[in-house]
Amino acid sequence: MDDNSLPNDLTECHRLLLAAFQQSVQLEQRVAKSEQQVAELSRVLDETATSYQELQQEHAATLDELAWYRRWTFGRRRERYTEGEGQGRLFELDSPLSEQSYASTTPDAEPGIQVRDHRRRKKRQIDWDKLPQVHHDHDLDEEEKKCSCCGRLMDCIGKDVTRELEYQRPKLEAHIHVRPKYACGRCKAGVFAQPLPPRPIPGGIAGPGLITEVYVSKFGDHLPLYRLEDILTRYGVYLSRSTLCNWMKAVAYLLRPLYELQRQLVLQSSVMWTDDTRVTVLGGPEGSFKGYFWTYIGDQQHPYS
Repeated sequence: MDDNSLPNDLTECHRLLLAAFQQSVQLEQRVAKSEQQVAELSRVLDETATSYQELQQEHAATLDELAWYRRWTFGRRRERYTEGEGQGRLFELDSPLSEQSYASTTPDAEPGIQVRDHRRRKKRQIDWDKLPQVHHDHDLDEEEKKCSCCGRLMDCIGKDVTRELEYQRPKLEAHIHVRPKYACGRCKAGVFAQPLPPRPIPGGIAGPGLITEVYVSKFGDHLPLYRLEDILTRYGVYLSRSTLCNWMKAVAYLLRPLYELQRQLVLQSSVMWTDDTRVTVLGGPEGSFKGYFWTYIGDQQHPYS
């Protein structure tokens, strides 16, 4: 550009100056807008970084909580609770995010601390000597005992003993009590006979063994009476559920002294644990209603329920 390219007209010069001024104002506005956009992007970037850190913290906390619940669901029983010092498990569980709750599962353990591995439970061996022994001898015939070369009898050099665990199905037996009666035909002093042995249920047909089996099966093995009805039918005798239920009621009266003794011992405890179990009770105006079984357990000095 040289001096000859500039206009000599004053109006044209004013127009050029005004256009340059407007262009300068537009450039300043664009620069200000760009600075605002940069500031906004910086603010959004800072918020994103903060949110990312919070998400990382939540993710780590979620992993710790998941590890706690996995240990609670699949861990061994002694690893499910974390007991406070002197507190035990009196109230609710510790928080899953507490340090003590997942200290045993923290991967960043100190090198000097040895983490105990799960010990395998010892395999229980069968005590064959406590079982009834039934021996089966499998010997060779007399002809098979002769040597095929010289014909003389072979010598016994040992025995192979193989044990087999067999199951004998329970069976019902009919115990018939015969009591001869005696009377004097001359003096008519009366009839004499040996009294009946005592029975658990007077006038009932059930012996002690049968009542014990039904009682233990129901309350120890948790078999309902309708299943016991089918089981006894397979043994050859049909006993209705109502009959079995009456037997259980009679056993409750027989065990009343034991209940009173346990109750006295439990009441001597300084602390008692209790719980209830809801059951459906048949009867009543509506046909059935909700009942409750209450269980009380004493302390270590009186571990009765």
